[in-house]
Amino acid sequence: MTIIYTKKRKEQTMKRKHLVAIGVAIAILLLLYWLLVAEDMNAWLNVN
Repeated sequence: MTIIYTKKRKEQTMKRKHLVAIGVAIAILLLLYWLLVAEDMNAWLNVN
């Protein structure tokens, strides 16, 4: 019984780690995208 419980608990922490990793990856992608778009916007505004 205890072995099954610890195994389930390990799986939960693994899932949580995956969720955190996915969240961080999305945040980085959004930040890079925003930086690129901001650069394009500045160039576009300067041209106009």
